[in-house]
This record gives sequence, C-alpha cells and structure tokens, in this order.
Amino acid sequence: MMPATFRHTINNEQYAGFILLLGAVIALICANLPYTAETYQAIVHHSSGIELFHHTIGARFWVNEVLMCLFFFHIGLELKYNLVNGALKNGRVAAMPLYGAIGGMLVPALCFFIFNRTAAELKGWAIPTATDIAFAIGALSLVKKHVPPGLKSFLLALAIFDDIGAILIIALFYSNKINMIGMLMTIVVCGLIALLNHRRVTHINSYILFGCILWCALFITGIHTTLAGVVTGIAIPLTNGPKGRKTYDMDNNVYALAHKLSPGVNFIILPIFAFFNAGTQIMSGYPILHSIGVGIMTGLVIGKPLGILSFCYISYLLKLCRLPDKTNWQHITGVGFLCGIGFTMSLFIGKLAYYKTHLAYMAVVKKSVLLGSLISGSLGIYYLKSHTKVMRHRMRTS
Repeated sequence: MMPATFRHTINNEQYAGFILLLGAVIALICANLPYTAETYQAIVHHSSGIELFHHTIGARFWVNEVLMCLFFFHIGLELKYNLVNGALKNGRVAAMPLYGAIGGMLVPALCFFIFNRTAAELKGWAIPTATDIAFAIGALSLVKKHVPPGLKSFLLALAIFDDIGAILIIALFYSNKINMIGMLMTIVVCGLIALLNHRRVTHINSYILFGCILWCALFITGIHTTLAGVVTGIAIPLTNGPKGRKTYDMDNNVYALAHKLSPGVNFIILPIFAFFNAGTQIMSGYPILHSIGVGIMTGLVIGKPLGILSFCYISYLLKLCRLPDKTNWQHITGVGFLCGIGFTMSLFIGKLAYYKTHLAYMAVVKKSVLLGSLISGSLGIYYLKSHTKVMRHRMRTS
C-alpha cells in the first residue's frame, strides 16, 4: 500500500503542472548552455535510421507519436466522462467549446495574414491556430483551486476540437499525399469501434486492441496518430449500476481507468514530452520581430482569446449554447489565454510549412511559438487567479 501523502501527491494536478513546467525549463537550459547543447540535441534527435511512411523512427517519434497517444487516450476518457456524467452532459454546454474552437482557429489565422504578404511566408498561416492540450491543462492545474470544475472540462473539449481542426488542416493543406489504403483502414476500424460502442461492449481491452490498429492505420495514412487515442477514449461506454442507474467517480469504469492512468501521464509522459519539445536555441536564426514571428505571437496572444471569447459570446447570444455551471465570461477569457499555448502542434505545423523549402524560417517559428505560448500561459494563469481574488473580495464586502 502507498502512503496516503504519496497517493495525494501523484493524483494532484497542481504538482503535475509544476513537473511539466520543470521539464520545459530543463530543456531550454540544456538547449542553450554550451556544455549541454550538443548532448541535448543528440538525445532528442536520436534516430534509428529507419523511415516508415515518411516518419523517421527515433527518440522524438516514440515520444510524440506513441507516448502522447496515451496522453490523448487519457484526455478522451476524461472528455467522455464529462460529456455523459459531468459538466458537459448538457448538449448546449458542450456546444460552446465547439464554437470557441472555431473562433480560436479563424481569428489567429487572420492575425497571421495581416502581418505576412509573400507566398513563402503565408505557408505558415495555420501555426497560431493550434492549442497544446498538454501544456494548457498543465497551466490550468496550477490555478485549479481558483476555478470551477466545469472549466477544465470546457478547456478539454475546446482543446480537443481545436486539435481535430489542426489535424484536418494538416491533412488538407500540408499533406503531400494521403495514403488511400491507410484511409480505407482508418474508416473500417473507426466503424468497428463505433459498432463496439453501439453494442455497449464495456471490455476495455477490446477498445485498446482496435485503438492500436487505428493508430497503425493513421500512421500509414499520414494523419496525426494521437487522434487514435482520443477516438478510443471517447468510444468506451460508461458502465451502469443496478437498474440502469448511472455510476459516478470510482464506481464508473471510464473514471476509474482515467484515475489509474493519471500518475503515469502526469509524472512520466508529460515531463518527457516537455523535455523533448521545449528545447530551442534562443539566439539563433532570424530575429523574433520578423513578420512571421509577429504574426504567430499576435495570433497566439491576441487572436486566440479574442476568437474564442467572441465566438462563444455570439453563439451564446444566439441561444446556440450556454455557459458551464458556475462559470462566467471572465473564466472563458482566462481559458482563451491558456489556449494561446500553441507549442507542439504549432511547431509541428511550422515544420510542415517551412522545413523543406524555407528552413531558415524555423528558428523564428520556434522562438515566436515559445514566447507567444509563455506570454499566453502567464496571462491566463494571472487572469484566472486575480479574477478569483476580486470575486472573493466582492463577496466578503457585500
């Protein structure tokens, strides 16, 4: 049996947020110190020399394509539970993050277009449209006690819709060629997973097996494999108690599985992910005020919260959705800032846009994504904490 204090620590998301940020800081230090930079680059760019379906099999592949798939599986489980039993079970509440995600992609792209004109520069228009779920959730965990539980569910849903949008953008605008055999496999496997869900098969190993096959199909197709984790997690039906009654928390299979996976995801997968992806040499390449860098930072810091808040508010006025319980527009604004943490997907899109044709732009992409994400995350954390303090002060004085 684990000591109670240790169990509390490994299930505390605030500790997980600190560990995640620590991994990113260590990566930045290692990438910029003269004595460690070469070793760091050798570790993160280690390659087996094998290439399969346009993927180089190396250390970063195992982190970004395999370990992160487990993270997205965990996210899918949490989202499924909240859609059925939790804060998003009301359809109009669940619709709000969808509209927010649409605005959170359109407005940042527009910001990028404003500052860039040439065809070469405009290839990176989609860079500020992406949200990094791992870092956004990690940042929110630092202020978890200051926000209502429904806000995390809102952020989860919004970030997943955002990521699905980013994956579609990659497939439509940045993929050289979609493997049709892989696409056919993907459709068939998704159909089989949907059939399992329709028949309410609750045997989790069946879903994991088909989830692994779906991962292979997406890998062959050329679509980001982490989508397999989300689909598999969302597909697992929740168990019911006696007489068909809903089960909650640890009595529910989806919740219990997500709870068991949390320590491994929070304290192993996410810090490794941060270490492999956060390191960039700050002083190299184009200056950060290059038009590409300004477009990216403006899109992340201003475009993301503006797009999310405006589209959520407009859809709310049109009575297409409503706010999650105990949340207000200040909470949505804070989440909008946190969604400006682009990072992994933004860097991935940047690589697709510039790596083969304009490699020199990659340095400014990395620096602007890193700085824009840092500013957005800091603003989101500060805004949510300060707003909560103001609300508490008003309640005491009223």
